[in-house]
Amino acid sequence: MEAQIDKWTTIVPITTGLTTQPSIQAQGNNVFIAWSDSRLGASEIFLRRSTDGGQTWGLEQRITETIVDSVSPDLDADRRYLYLVWQEDQRIKFALYDGLQWQRQTVLSEAGHRPRIAATKIFPNNFNYVVWERVSRQSLEANQPSQSSLTQAEIVISDDQGLSWQKVRPLTSVQWESAEPDVAAGFQLAVVAWRDHREATSQIYAKQYQEFKASPDWRLSSPGNARRPAVAMSRADYWRWRGVRRYRNRVPIALVRLFESHGFIWGGRWYHYDTMHFEYRPELLVADCLKTP
Repeated sequence: MEAQIDKWTTIVPITTGLTTQPSIQAQGNNVFIAWSDSRLGASEIFLRRSTDGGQTWGLEQRITETIVDSVSPDLDADRRYLYLVWQEDQRIKFALYDGLQWQRQTVLSEAGHRPRIAATKIFPNNFNYVVWERVSRQSLEANQPSQSSLTQAEIVISDDQGLSWQKVRPLTSVQWESAEPDVAAGFQLAVVAWRDHREATSQIYAKQYQEFKASPDWRLSSPGNARRPAVAMSRADYWRWRGVRRYRNRVPIALVRLFESHGFIWGGRWYHYDTMHFEYRPELLVADCLKTP
């Protein structure tokens, strides 16, 4: 794995537009890239597809066509469909692609930011999980016009490829702020992580979903101001999932060393291991921490 990760192909331009916020998803040799593009004035969502592992690319598809900005696309896929969520002005929207056309465009929320989507891989009874953050306003004092903003991470779930959706719910208690959620899914399970303010400093918390059922919250970060969690399931291992405390890691060590060289610590080096966990803590990276497990 180290030899493979040290070799990169030549950079291939995907578009010449004014592009931001790319999202990429691969299923076998099919690779999809979506991005927000402002070449036409307002930002729109575009997509390109490769059927040969990224060696060549098909024509651009323009997914949105509105007078407001469409930003923050995110992709996931199962064996049949490609799923897309994005932010259109303040709305969170969903659509799926069956290889021929886009279908089931749905508004999931009237007020949200930074949506993320994950789909379990069992088919046809798979689940879609969509998370985002919503800024609500709360009065500082009763009957006073002054207000404060409170960010809440929210989730909505579908068990029929987006035909219907459960009620939108907060990821955790609304008594404190939660933000920056991310979600990933494996064969039957999904994991959501977010920035959480129930303690004196911001921490990273996570929970696992199996169908509609959620586990208790887990705190993943150590004391400090932690933020911007990212979750991946395809190579992730966590000691609680294994049932026994037998170490397992499928993350290439070359990738771990790359993160550590930029000041991140890796949960795969812990006794209670968590191989999906990278946290920016350069002050903890003493020489003894960098030994290969």
